[in-house]
Amino acid sequence: MAKKLKKTLIVLLLALCALFVFAGCELGVTKEDALNLREVSAQVTYYANGGRFEKNNQKKKTDFYFKAGATAYDYGAPGVILLSGKAEIDRTNFEFMGWYFVEEVTDEENGICVLGEKVDFNVPLQEGDHWLVAAKWKALVGLQVVLVTDDGASINVELNDKDKTPATYENGATIGEVEYDYTTDQVASAPKEFFKVTGKTHTFYTYYNDPECTQKTQFPIKRGEESQMIYAKYLQGDWTVVSKASDVRTMFSSLQSGGNKRYIFLNDIDCAKLSEITAIQTMNGEIKGNGYTLKNLKVVGDLSGKNNAFALFGSIGKSAKITDLTIENVSMNAKFSTPDFHANVYFLFTAKDAAATISNVKVSGALKITGPRSCVADNVMKEDGNVFTNCLYGGYTADAEYVTASQGKEFVVDGNAENMITIELQ
Repeated sequence: MAKKLKKTLIVLLLALCALFVFAGCELGVTKEDALNLREVSAQVTYYANGGRFEKNNQKKKTDFYFKAGATAYDYGAPGVILLSGKAEIDRTNFEFMGWYFVEEVTDEENGICVLGEKVDFNVPLQEGDHWLVAAKWKALVGLQVVLVTDDGASINVELNDKDKTPATYENGATIGEVEYDYTTDQVASAPKEFFKVTGKTHTFYTYYNDPECTQKTQFPIKRGEESQMIYAKYLQGDWTVVSKASDVRTMFSSLQSGGNKRYIFLNDIDCAKLSEITAIQTMNGEIKGNGYTLKNLKVVGDLSGKNNAFALFGSIGKSAKITDLTIENVSMNAKFSTPDFHANVYFLFTAKDAAATISNVKVSGALKITGPRSCVADNVMKEDGNVFTNCLYGGYTADAEYVTASQGKEFVVDGNAENMITIELQ
């Protein structure tokens, strides 16, 4: 009688397991024996994907076994009950968004996965199936983005939607929220602009950690327990932000023939891998360096025809502005391409209007003059030999005159002209 009762209890327990989840040896038989006895032939592995299974010892992964033709459990959905209690899955400050098939398991220990298509729990399992599914999460605490305009003004915008919806944002308003990645718990990179400014009254610059915009935001940003904010700084006016070497090429190309666009540096830029760019002929635009450094720029200019003068910034017009920029190790090549051609060759400018704004611009580097032997750089090559007293700043009788007039507050050249300029005519 005792043996028969024991056998009956085992059968009853196995029957219950067919409806719910197996728990290994806790039923008195091995998992493999139990699966064989109940003809269970399908398996579903659930990954918490950053969350945890509340009623399963905080595990990051759990398995369920089913008969062929059965449907899998929508674990965590309302009304799903297991022998051990309510099927719960949890992640602090996140909302559970359902189950998705796994494309890749990136962290087996913590159940972190790359997600594919959403699971349809109405589809029956087939014999031999082994589904890998993972939870999808939506952060309840997002990364708030707050507007900061440098002039304190509100801005009119077109939202990035199908209908180009117009809107107005006040300085200090929240303009958007960025979701944290559900697998990494972070915002990996700077979000794109949330809108297009109407009339180009302001230009997006970059993100900061503080409303005073003194500390640039460094990405990635790890999610905190409380709501976090970053501040999107917008500059008054229409600017082009210069952040990489290719932007420098675009800037010089625009300014070469008198373009009046405005450029502002976002960071230091190394142009070592950038090929030669053409020197500016007439400078009427604005370059705002913001205290950053432009390194290893290579500049070339052709001296022929009407091009009878060369300098890094060419002739600087009255509307030009160049401020707070360090140009380090610039390499310039003034190339004569026509025999018997005369030209003036300078390091920084061929002429400068007194109304131009030049402030705190430091420059170092070298200038090479090349071409046929019959060519002459008039301001440098004299009958009695090369003279390097008037080859940095055009429009002055001598470089020393400009240095005295500017009092070291405009262009400052780091180096001796005689050592910086070489003549290689042949």
